[in-house]
Amino acid sequence: MTVFRGEGMSGPVSELYMACKRKHLKWILPLVTRMDPKAFYIIEQARDMRKGMIPLTAALKWTGKDR
Repeated sequence: MTVFRGEGMSGPVSELYMACKRKHLKWILPLVTRMDPKAFYIIEQARDMRKGMIPLTAALKWTGKDR
């Protein structure tokens, strides 16, 4: 996750950039809309990724049963 600070139409905003697997969108998007019902988001396909980090959930063998 990378956070950018910016200026939106109504004042200061935070822009979050996150790379994730498409299959994780099914729980990420509801989480985003619960946190901010007015959130604006764009979903783009990554063409190439390298030097990424292993998600904490993968390191903990997360099963998704708590979502």
